[in-house]
Order: sequence, then C-alpha cells, then structure tokens
Amino acid sequence: MSSVRFTTWYADRTRGQALLILAITSAALAWLLSAALLKINDTHTPAQGGSDLRLYRSIVERVHEGENYYDAAGTELRTQGYPTGSVFNWRTPVYAWVIGKLPAPFWAQVLLVLLALVTLLMAFGVVQRASGTWPAAAGVLLLLGPFLWCVDGDAFFAQELWAGVLIAFSVCAYAQDRWPLGLGAGLFALFFRELTLPYCLIAAGLAWRQGRRREVLVWLAGFALYGLFLAFHAREVLARITPADRVPGSWLQLGGAPFLLATCRMNVFLFALPAWVSALYLPLSLLGLLGWRGPVGTRLALTAGTYVVAFSIVGQSFNNYWGLLYTPLLAFGIVLAPVALIDLCKAILHPMSTLKRTPAQPGSAQSCTIVVGT
Repeated sequence: MSSVRFTTWYADRTRGQALLILAITSAALAWLLSAALLKINDTHTPAQGGSDLRLYRSIVERVHEGENYYDAAGTELRTQGYPTGSVFNWRTPVYAWVIGKLPAPFWAQVLLVLLALVTLLMAFGVVQRASGTWPAAAGVLLLLGPFLWCVDGDAFFAQELWAGVLIAFSVCAYAQDRWPLGLGAGLFALFFRELTLPYCLIAAGLAWRQGRRREVLVWLAGFALYGLFLAFHAREVLARITPADRVPGSWLQLGGAPFLLATCRMNVFLFALPAWVSALYLPLSLLGLLGWRGPVGTRLALTAGTYVVAFSIVGQSFNNYWGLLYTPLLAFGIVLAPVALIDLCKAILHPMSTLKRTPAQPGSAQSCTIVVGT
C-alpha cells in the first residue's frame, strides 16, 4: 500500500534528529514566550513614534526643491535632534533621490504599492507550486501584513520597507528562475539600505554554490559599484561633520528575545496583538522555512535566520522597524509549520522502514512516496 503527500525535509530525519529539532524549537519558544509574558518587551512603536518618518519627509521635500541631499540631511538631522557624529547616522541618499525626483511623494507610494502587489502575486505562485493552493492563499494573506505599511501614512518613507519588499520580490524572482530580475531587485534594495547586505551575500553565495558563474560576476560587479557609492557617501558626510556633532550610542545592544519580538511585530496583523503571539509565530515560521525542500527554502531560511541571529545582537530598542527587512519572509514559513510539526512527530512516533522520494521540481518542496514495510 502506498500514498503520496507533500512532505518537508523533516520527514527524512531519524528519531534522534527529530527529537533534537523539536527540543531546539521548544527552547526557542520558551525563550521568546518568557520575554513576552514577563512583558520585557514593551517597544512596539515604529520609528520612534514616527519621528524618523518626519525626518525623511523633511529631507525629501528639501531635495525635491533642489537642495543638495547632504546639506538637507545635515540641517534636518541637527534641527530635529539626531546625532550626526558618525557616518552611519547619515542614511545613503538613494531614497531621497528617488522620491524627491518624482512630481510628489504620493507617486513613490504608488510605485511601492504596485511592487508589493506584484510580489504578492508572485508569492502565491511560489507557495502554490511548493505546497498547494490553500497554503498559498494563507501565505499571501499573512504576507499582506508587513506590506500594509505601504499604505500607512508616511511609512513609505522608511527605507527598510522598500528593502523588505524588494527582498521578497527578489526571492520570488529567483524561485521562478529569473535570476537577473532577482539580482537587480537585491542590488536596488542594497542601495536603498545597507542592511540588505546579508541577503545579497547569501544570494551571491548560492549562485556560486550552484555554479552560476555569470551571476556571481554580476554580483561582484554590483558589490564593487556599491563600495564606490559608499566611499562617495562617506566623503560627503565626513566633509560636513563638525566637532560639535553628537556621536550615537553603540548598535551592539545584545537585545535578544525582546528586540526580536519587537522586530517580528512589524507585521500589521501582529502589531496590535499581544507579544506572546509573535513569540509563537517567529520560531514556528523559522521551523517551516527550514523544512522547505529545495533552493527556494534554502534561500528563505538562510535569509530569515541570518537576520534573526543578527537582530538578537545588534539594534537599539527603537530600531524595531528593522524587522521590515525579514518579516515578509516569515509568511512563507508559517504556512508550512503544521506539516513540519506533523512530519517531526511521525519521524519520532512512526519511523519508516522505506522512504522512496519522487523527483522534485526545481525550487519546490519535494513530495514523497512512502512505502511502509510489513
């Protein structure tokens, strides 16, 4: 007797491996739940109550009027009380150049919304190909959560929002074997916000691992161009820093579970809910991503996992909006979490005597034909 069903990577684990994975997941849940239930995390207002967004709007408006970006940024940063003694406190100018050159900021919001809608459609196809229509519909609904910030007031001025949408778009493009489109979106996100660099390095590393030498060369050229851009940026900023400028505090804060919960909640659907919901959502989403077979799952898991590890170490309490970079990717994983848990439990309770895998399509989750010995 045989049957065919969708399975995750966990279906192939031994009993000991499955127990270890469940133990690690349970420990992560306990760690995050303890922070949530003890109300350690009380930071859930985006961008310091919106002051960052007012800053970005002011700079964009000055650039739109023809003022040099660095002169405008220096004036607004100092006037609004921001530290300006470090190059890293001066955002790179791409967001102001892009939005400021349009007839009005509204058109930038329209472009971002259109990009998010296209990404939602692409994401539906990616998840449907992997696990079916219903998980795809659920995934798109959850992905809508972080994308709803695109229509929330001035949130579209946040470079992290642009970068997060572009990363999700890039992942979907790669899943559809459109690497030039995925690479271009990744590089554009990098120029918008330097925090995109981990994703770009992961994408370049996967291209090298998969033998796509031409893509690797394009990535290297993009990194070289970005290096020149950063050198230009640093030169312009250093020319405007004065001895009186205040130096910011360190971003190395070891925020751990509280800061992770704050970043995870940058999903509109989680934002108004108790923190313990995010404490469940985050590890279960990562469990689903790690169980996704194939290159799509690898790209998603490496990217989301890298940001989660990084944000447990770096980031000040008001930097919770950094979560916009990776929260869209969690939606891909949470829809696979139920199947992942089922496969782990089966691996523990009912070890299989024979497991014959059927060929999987590139970029999709693999299905298995299970033959149980008598």
